[in-house]
Amino acid sequence: DKPCIVLLDESGSKYKLSVSNPLNTATTVNVTLSFNGGTHENIVFTLPSGSEAGKGVTLLSNTLVSIQKTKSFIKLALTDSTSGKSLQDVQIKQIGVVSVNGNTDTAGKAFISVDSGLTILEYSKPLYRTFKDTVHVSSADTILHSVKLNRLPRAGIKLLPEKQLIERLQPFQFAAFYQYADSAIDLQDTIKSGAIWSVSSTDIASIDSTGRGVAKTQLGTAIISCSSSVDGIAGICTLTVISLQNFSPISDGFGHSGNPATNYVTSTALVVKGEGGNARISYLKFDLSALKGCQILSAKLKLFPQTLPTSPIPIRACAVDNDNWSETTLTWANQPAVGTPLDTVNLNTSALVYHEWDVTQFTESQISGDSIATYCLQDYREQVGWLSFNSKEFATNKPVLEIVILKDSIPFTVSEYYSQSQNNNDCSVAGNPFNPSCRINLSLSQTSQISIEIFNLSGHSIKHLSDGYLSKGKHSIIWNGKSDYGTPVASGLYLIHLKINSSTYIQKVSLIK
Repeated sequence: DKPCIVLLDESGSKYKLSVSNPLNTATTVNVTLSFNGGTHENIVFTLPSGSEAGKGVTLLSNTLVSIQKTKSFIKLALTDSTSGKSLQDVQIKQIGVVSVNGNTDTAGKAFISVDSGLTILEYSKPLYRTFKDTVHVSSADTILHSVKLNRLPRAGIKLLPEKQLIERLQPFQFAAFYQYADSAIDLQDTIKSGAIWSVSSTDIASIDSTGRGVAKTQLGTAIISCSSSVDGIAGICTLTVISLQNFSPISDGFGHSGNPATNYVTSTALVVKGEGGNARISYLKFDLSALKGCQILSAKLKLFPQTLPTSPIPIRACAVDNDNWSETTLTWANQPAVGTPLDTVNLNTSALVYHEWDVTQFTESQISGDSIATYCLQDYREQVGWLSFNSKEFATNKPVLEIVILKDSIPFTVSEYYSQSQNNNDCSVAGNPFNPSCRINLSLSQTSQISIEIFNLSGHSIKHLSDGYLSKGKHSIIWNGKSDYGTPVASGLYLIHLKINSSTYIQKVSLIK
């Protein structure tokens, strides 16, 4: 059933057969032996190295008439009708015989066996029109057949990511791909020329001709658009500028059912346990008055465990309506009532990392109310097993309430952002004001991923200084007062945007010529 060379060695009442596949395209070959009287025998050869020898068959009283070739063969070469490039991974199917199929290789070639006579082949590939043609072959043919496939017409532009959340003054990047009539996109088919990028609100962000931009200080959502001057098609996506703020608890503690009158204010742990006689419930209270009038996107309660359970434990975060408690007086006997369940997380045994509970809806209601929010953590099962988390008194990895803000209640300025972010022990700027250069000094406690970028007060990116990893220790990076294009910038105020791992710092510097 495949093109091959078959050698027969007659020895008494037996034939020994050897098969070689010179094209080395097959791992198995089926050989059909036809005997007088109309009987047949099939032998399967495996060809891991292109050949196999010594398969035998007993003739008995039959006489071997022929080795029957039951298939014909087609060598296919498939190309793009426009570019002429070879097309790999084209699916090929013989209509009416579903079992006969194959795919083109990296060179756009395929070698398939078909029934003799008129054969209808169907070719399909994502982003191309499905095509059928008829090929005539005879039992003695091995023919070369070339096929050109037509690409689907471009129907639009797809921007990725479709939605992007970004913090103030952070850079961002969108990519534009052609979208086809079947809504599929080819991640290799980017718009290489004629792309026109725009943003619906220049107060929220700016974007350049490559889809790269920077968020400004105003929170909100803008529409990013990319159109093609060549094809006259366009696509859109959204960019939302947010403010990410972490709040520390103003009070935290836990109650112990086994010691109902005991206060654990000196403990550096928040303990959660579900076993009846020794149950513990932990409480955290946050002051969110700074968010009065703000619109939030999400709120996550994040805690870091001190211990790992031997088996997964479901820890549930619940709302607490009573904020009238203090960590200095909290006991099991006077602890606030547990309210509505908000979210449950199964703490596993894999690693000591922050775990988070979604508490968005309850947090929104507390911000619009008295702006004080209390949450509790409990294991609602009556089973042995407990966990302890770092409290706010612990030295590191303290509990936080992480809130993503969509809309501020008060207009936010660059100078305010600078004053909130400059308290930083990891970096300093030598020479401020400066002319013509300033030195950024870093002191890293461990190997860290560093990104340094210079912005003007309008939020436009001026210069990329560093993007990569720096080792533990002290480092100095110099900005020579020039832009990415090598031209000196004008006198004025600039922002040094420094990112060390997941922490972001802003330092304002002044260039005076």
